Amino acid sequence: MVITELVKQRTNAGLPINLFYSRDKTGHEIDVIIDETEKLIPIELKPGQTINNEFFKNITYWNNLSDQRDSFVLYAGNQMQKRSTGITVLNWREFLKRNPLIGQ
Repeated sequence: MVITELVKQRTNAGLPINLFYSRDKTGHEIDVIIDETEKLIPIELKPGQTINNEFFKNITYWNNLSDQRDSFVLYAGNQMQKRSTGITVLNWREFLKRNPLIGQ
């Protein structure tokens, strides 16, 4: 549902639907990667309501490989965090309501 909403928001904003999925041969995956011309924005989608260290395993791996710091973990809980690693943790409903990626 989150990906469908991202497609809808990007279409309505006149932005290209440049959403991708990544998985390497060792099983590290990123649920959504938005390809903005000058950077890639990784997003992990997690169904849990409690922030868990496992939420950050794949996105931290991606960030280290790409030397990227702006990334998102969306989950079902209500707490918002901006971590020192550059990962923003948000409730997925809140993210879709005030999507910080639309209009960048």
